[in-house]
Amino acid sequence: MTEGLNPFFARASELGGLTAEHAGKVAEIQLKSLREATLLGIERFKAATEVRDADGLKTYLAGNADALQKLGERTIEDTRALVELTSSFAGTAQRIFSEALRIG
Repeated sequence: MTEGLNPFFARASELGGLTAEHAGKVAEIQLKSLREATLLGIERFKAATEVRDADGLKTYLAGNADALQKLGERTIEDTRALVELTSSFAGTAQRIFSEALRIG
């Protein structure tokens, strides 16, 4: 009786491995994004401490605009990477489920 369950357990194990791998890749993207945003924030904070006059403030504010643009571009890149990753995960998971249903 347990021999008949072996294909099921193989599919469950495959799905678990896929899920763990997916979670790791998502975490990598999130950690990289967090690190870059944090470093950008620190950079802008340091720049704020260097403002000494109106021209310095103008330069600082222009730098903030550039920083926000970079952050926005990075967010778009991360979103695209997450969509691609999730699409790949969903396709592979669907294949595993389909194979499991054929076994059952």
